[in-house]
Amino acid sequence: MSSLKYIQYHGLLLPPVVHSAESLEYAQNFSVEDTDVFAVTYPKSGTIWMQEILPLLLNGGDLTPIQTVVNWDRVPWLEEKRLAKVADKLTSPRALVTHFPHSLMPPSFHTSKAKAIYVMRNPKDILVSSYYFHQMATFLEDPGTFDEFLEKFLEGRVLFGKWTDHVKSWRRAELGDRIMFITYEEMVQDLPAALRRMSDFLCRNLSDEVVLKIAEHCSFKTMKANKMSNFSQISKEYMDSDKSTFLRKGISGDWKNHFSPEQLARFTSVIFKELEGENFSLPWSLDIGLGKEDCGRRNTTSVAERGRSNVQTNSLETVFMSSLKNIQYHGLLLPTVAHSAESLEYAQNFSVEDTDVFAVTYPKSGTIWMQEILPLLLNGGDLTPIQTVVNWDRVPWLEETRLAKVADKLTSPRALVTHFPYSLMPPSFHTSKAKVICVMRNPKDILVSSYYFHQMVTFFEDPGTFDEFLEKFLEGRVMFGKWTDHVKSWRRAELGDRIMFITYEEMVQDLPAALRRMSDFLCRNLSDEVVLKIAEHCSFKTMKANRMSNFSLVPKEYMDNDKSPFLRKGISGDWKNHFSPEQLARFTSVIFKELEGENFSLPWSLD
Repeated sequence: MSSLKYIQYHGLLLPPVVHSAESLEYAQNFSVEDTDVFAVTYPKSGTIWMQEILPLLLNGGDLTPIQTVVNWDRVPWLEEKRLAKVADKLTSPRALVTHFPHSLMPPSFHTSKAKAIYVMRNPKDILVSSYYFHQMATFLEDPGTFDEFLEKFLEGRVLFGKWTDHVKSWRRAELGDRIMFITYEEMVQDLPAALRRMSDFLCRNLSDEVVLKIAEHCSFKTMKANKMSNFSQISKEYMDSDKSTFLRKGISGDWKNHFSPEQLARFTSVIFKELEGENFSLPWSLDIGLGKEDCGRRNTTSVAERGRSNVQTNSLETVFMSSLKNIQYHGLLLPTVAHSAESLEYAQNFSVEDTDVFAVTYPKSGTIWMQEILPLLLNGGDLTPIQTVVNWDRVPWLEETRLAKVADKLTSPRALVTHFPYSLMPPSFHTSKAKVICVMRNPKDILVSSYYFHQMVTFFEDPGTFDEFLEKFLEGRVMFGKWTDHVKSWRRAELGDRIMFITYEEMVQDLPAALRRMSDFLCRNLSDEVVLKIAEHCSFKTMKANRMSNFSLVPKEYMDNDKSPFLRKGISGDWKNHFSPEQLARFTSVIFKELEGENFSLPWSLD
C-alpha cells in the first residue's frame, strides 16, 4: 500500500477500487489470442474514445454494442477486476484496453500475433485532463493545486507512473507491424482519416460510408450523450460530476489556459531531459510559447464530397516572365531552368493512370526523400533504380521540362512528384484513381532549408538576409507561393482513401513505421525485412552518399555545394538555431491568421 487509496504494482500506483492482486495476477495469466486488438494508452490519452472506436471498426460499423453494452464491458481493461467477469463473453476479434507499460504485458501477448494501437497525447493536455479527473473521482487522492499536481506528474507520483516511462516502453517495443502509433491530436484533427488509418492497420475493408458513420457516432457530442459511454451510470460516491464532468472537453490545446510561463518552462525541462537520447521525437513542440497549438475541431466530412475546384487548362496567356530567373504561372513563381510554358501545358494534358502514385510536397518538405522511397515501396525493395537512375528521371516532377522526355520510359505503377497545389492538377488526375502521399513539414524548418537552398542554387534570386527572406516567404514571393495556400489546397481536397497525409517529422522520428504506413496505403504487402532494407537505403547518410540522389551530378554553374550542400542536414527543429524571438512572433502571427477558420489543425506548435 502506498496510501489508503492506492496499491503499488511494480512501482506503479493503481486505485484498488478497480484493481486488486487477483486482477493483476489474472492479467498476467490472461491468454492473449492472435486476433486480439489492444488500445494502449497512458491515462487520459483517449482510452474511452478507443473503447467506442474499436468495436465499430472490428464489426463493420454495427452500433449495437455501443448502444447496449457499457464501455468497460465491451472493451475491458486488461488490468482491472472487470475482465475476469466478462472475458468469456467477448467474441473474436476481441478488443481490450490497457494502461500497462510494455514490460507488464502478459507473456502470451509477446508470443501472439495480437495487434496494438498506441495512442499518444500531448502530456501538457494529459496533465490538465488528469487534474480535473482527480477532482471529480472520489476514489483518487486530492490533486492539490495545479502547481502541486504538476510536480506529482513529473515525479511519477500519479496513476501508472511517469508519462515518459510509459511512452519509452512502447516506443522501444520491437513489435514490427503488430503496432501502430497515432496521436490524440491526429484524431481530433481529422477523425475519418484517423479511422481509415486504424481500419487499414486492422485489415478491415471499410467503405467511406461506414467510416463516416463510425466517425459520427464517435464524435465527442455523441459519446457525451451516450449513457453506455459517458460514465453517467457510475454512482456519485465514485465520480462527482458536479465537480467536473467525466467527458470534459475532448479537445487539444486546453493546456494553454492553465500553464504559467514558469510552469511551462519547468515541465518542458523535465520532459526533454527524460527523453534525451531516445531514437524518436515527439509530434508536439513542448518548449515554446503559450499560443495557438491545436484548433481542437473534429472534421467528420473529410471523405464526403464538397465539390472540386474547376481546373483551367493552361494557355500561353497564363504564363509570363516575372524575372529573368522565374516565370509566373497562375500567380506562382517557378524557376525557368526547369519549367517552361510547354512543360506546364504538357502537365495539364498529362494522362494520369489509375495506378499512378504522386508524392505531393511544398518545396523543401521531403521531395527528394520521396523520390528515393516510392520506387522501393512500389517494386518491393529492388535497389536497381535507386543505384542506376538519377532521381529526377526515376520519379520526375509533373510540372518540369524533364517529364516529357522520360514519361514513355516509366513503367507501371508510375511514381511522380509535384509541388502543384491541388487546383493545378491535370483534369485526368481528378477522374482517375491515382493515389497521393502528401508530405507536410514544419514551415519554420522549410523556411530555413529554403534559405540555404537559395544560397547554393545559382538559378534562384539571392535570398537576401534571413529576415528579408522570411518576409518573402510569408508574402508568397518564393517558389510555388505561400505555404499556407499549398497546405490548404490539399487539406481541403476531397479525395477520400486516395490521399494519405504524413509529416516529414514523422518520417525523421521513425522511418520504418512511416514506410509501413505508406506501404499499407499503397497496398504493398512488404515484409518487415524489406521495410527495414528500404529504411536503410533511404537514410539521410545513405542518400547523401548516393550520386543518383545527392544532386552531385548537377554542374556547379547551377548548384554550388561549396556554399551549402544540397542534402544539408535532414533533421527537424533546425529552425531553433535561426529564428529570433521577434521573427518567431511575426512568423507565427501570419501563419495562424492565414489558417484561421480552417477545419484542420497543424501537427506542430509554431509559437
